Amino acid sequence: MRKNGRVYYGDWDNGKIKHVTDESAIPPMFRRDENGLSSYALGVDPEPEWENLVIKALIKNYWFLFESDMIEAEVGDELINKKNYFDFATEVFSDDGKILAFIETFNNPNYTFEYDVHEIGGIRVLLSEQPEQSSIEYPNKIVFIRDGMMIKEYSLGVRNNLPNNVAGIVYCDNAKGNKILSNMEPPAHDNFAPFLLPKKHPTLTEADGEKIIKEINKYKTKSVRLIKDKYNQPTRQVGFVDELLSGLSMTDGEGASVGKSSESDQESFFFAKKEIDIELEFHSSSPNAVFNSNEENNSEEEELEGGLNTTKGLRGGEVNPSDGDGEGEGAGGKGTLKKRTRKTKSISSAKFYYSHSKDDLSHYILVVYVASDLKEVSLKFTQHGDSPTKAISTKLIEASNDQGKLNFIDHGSFYEITGMNLKSKLKNKYEVVFQEDFQSAFKILK
Repeated sequence: MRKNGRVYYGDWDNGKIKHVTDESAIPPMFRRDENGLSSYALGVDPEPEWENLVIKALIKNYWFLFESDMIEAEVGDELINKKNYFDFATEVFSDDGKILAFIETFNNPNYTFEYDVHEIGGIRVLLSEQPEQSSIEYPNKIVFIRDGMMIKEYSLGVRNNLPNNVAGIVYCDNAKGNKILSNMEPPAHDNFAPFLLPKKHPTLTEADGEKIIKEINKYKTKSVRLIKDKYNQPTRQVGFVDELLSGLSMTDGEGASVGKSSESDQESFFFAKKEIDIELEFHSSSPNAVFNSNEENNSEEEELEGGLNTTKGLRGGEVNPSDGDGEGEGAGGKGTLKKRTRKTKSISSAKFYYSHSKDDLSHYILVVYVASDLKEVSLKFTQHGDSPTKAISTKLIEASNDQGKLNFIDHGSFYEITGMNLKSKLKNKYEVVFQEDFQSAFKILK
């Protein structure tokens, strides 16, 4: 047996090497009685797990062919084919779900895009977002497959990733295009090199190869951006801190908001003052001194050191700290008022994302972030632009998360989802289903 470049030949004559054409020249143990490929490792000491390593390499590179029932492989005593290859894949890729994610995407893509590329013709881009309860970690990668073999991986090509991880596949859907692509592959079959194209395909130039690669990249990125745009339009982002959930609003004691709100024709925002744990000391030697104690905050505690004296000064009925008993109108003394302000539990942000349409129903994803855990809270929302008294034009059908369905109330001009249990430092995701004629832009009600 002799080697020429990367290829081994079993027949040679006077310095000329060629493939074996006479079957009788092949030792009986290596002969095949049907079309296919046999691979043998000679003179090596195999690792104990060599079978798993070979199976892993076969599935990694040729899972597309297994799935398409174009090959089967016998490794040791194991026969791998279309019926069982995924069971083997689940076992050998238990610590790396990337290949499993690609297989899932090929079998059940969320999105399919078709484009026409210079010289090679049609390509397809298949993309899937990682399911809510998936045990497989999607890689945020897109793989190019040529004639069933994985050639190279691409990044998503967008600056910010989508809310969910993504797996994708790109492949050419015709023999002519795959032949041209194979002519651009180096011996390792792990990339596309335009300078190789004219050497193997005389009617095409290196510039043709560069244009092919450029268009593949362009359409790959375009497909990802189309999914990303789905999360930005036509719904609008709503950012808020306080006064979002029922029963958690902050007021100044007379119903006026402590924060400030701002509305445009596209977005609605509410910003409230952030409260932190602090300890303050006030010293006063003046009669009838009044402290700005924010008495409207029910979560505050006051600790007065020294005597307490209710005075009858100009403001009347005020409470001042005093070192003594205090006598007479407006009498007072110096003392210390310690005030502790507890943290107010609040929502950090929330967004509505349009997901998809199924059976004439629109599915949205509601994502909520909180600074601290909240239990049994409610969320009120309406359509953007609707007045407080106008009936909402979309019908809420269902709200749910991975724990099950949530109750909701139809108030006519807005909806209220109840019983929400929110976890801090996590993406709290809810699926909200509507019956509507057009996609809606929702806003949170204070």
